[in-house]
Amino acid sequence: MATPYLMGHVLHLVIETAYALQFLSSPITVLFIWCRILSVKISQLPVWPEWVNLQHKDIVRDEYSKQSKDNTENNFWEETWPVICFFVGSLVSLALILWAGYKYWLMYQ
Repeated sequence: MATPYLMGHVLHLVIETAYALQFLSSPITVLFIWCRILSVKISQLPVWPEWVNLQHKDIVRDEYSKQSKDNTENNFWEETWPVICFFVGSLVSLALILWAGYKYWLMYQ
C-alpha cells in the first residue's frame, strides 16, 4: 500500500518530468504555435447575421458564465515557464532551419 509520503514523491517526479518534456519538445511544438499565430492574424472575424443580433440582444449573464476576472493568479510554471519554452524552442527551431538550409545550399554548389 502506497503511503501519502511516497505518493507525494511520485507526483513530484511526474510533474518534474512533464516540465522537462515540455522543454525538450518545445522546438517541435513551437512550429505549431507559430502556425496558429499566423492563422489567427490572417483570418477574418466572424460576423453574426443581423437577425441573430436582434434576437439575442437582451441576454443576461447566467450563473455558469465565466469572465477573465474569475481566473486565478498564475504561478511560475503556468505563466513564465511556457514563455521560456516558447523562446528557447523558437531559437532552436530557427537554428535548425537555418542549418538545414545552409547544408542544402552547400549540397548544390
